Order: sequence, then C-alpha cells, then structure tokens
Amino acid sequence: MAVVWQNTLDGTTGNITVANSANYGDALSGVQTPAVYQTATRNHGAGAAYVGNTSAWGEIRAPFEIPQNGPYAIRVYARLAFNGALAIAFGDSTVSPSPLVLAGRAAVSGSTIPSRIFGTTIPTATVNNMEDRWIRIEIMRPGTGGTNTMKILRVGDSLI
Repeated sequence: MAVVWQNTLDGTTGNITVANSANYGDALSGVQTPAVYQTATRNHGAGAAYVGNTSAWGEIRAPFEIPQNGPYAIRVYARLAFNGALAIAFGDSTVSPSPLVLAGRAAVSGSTIPSRIFGTTIPTATVNNMEDRWIRIEIMRPGTGGTNTMKILRVGDSLI
C-alpha cells in the first residue's frame, strides 16, 4: 500500500495553518482553531499539535479520500488529554459510523457522547487507561470489500 498523505505536525510553537503545515509534510486541507504547534510534549518528533482546548473544539483536516471498497490504512499518533476528547471521522459516508470517538473522564461524566469504535461502545475503564498517554491508532481495511478494523496501542506498550 502506497503512502498518499503524510505530515508530522511537529512545528515550532504557534498556530497551525494550512500554509505552514506544508513545512512538515503534505499540507492539511483545513484548520479550525484552536489548533497550535507546541514543543513541550512530543512523541518522536520536534513537537506536537494541540487541537482544541478547555473551551472550544479544534479541528485539522487532511485531504485524502478513503477508497469506496478498496483497501486502506491510516496511522495516527495522539495523546488523549486527561478530561479531553478525541475523534477521528471521515468526511463522507465511505466509512460509517465514524471510526473513533474517545471521551475522557470529564467528557464522559458531563456529556452524552460515548466513547466508541465503529459504533461499538468502549468501556470507560479502557478509555481511562489511554488518558494522558501517547497512543497509536491504526484504522484499516485489508482488501476489497473487507471489514474495517482498528487497533489502539499505548506507545511503548501492547494492544489495549
């Protein structure tokens, strides 16, 4: 499978824009603030992207299409903040329901948004085990007409 889009999102401290995202790989197609680069927290790169904050959702969009019936694979490294939330969604109906929604402790207790993978609820204890840690999320469909699957691993640990 060929790499069709890649970006490290490890810029120096400041706002993420479509234009400056191209300095770290393929450009994003859209950014909704708050979304900032920061260097205090990092996984393997020079920094990381913080998307959203305690008072607003942020969003970054990547310009690639999921094949209607063919194989695909997506890998994302993320850190679910304590009391935070993370969602991965595709902009069309190719994969429905949305692949992943993770809602941290406060988001779960103060919200009606359940954590889920492809529509299946994730137990709160499992989500709590991912909070404040780097995780690797892999979403894939191995072949034409295959089943969408997902793995979530804590970086440096085994499958959650």
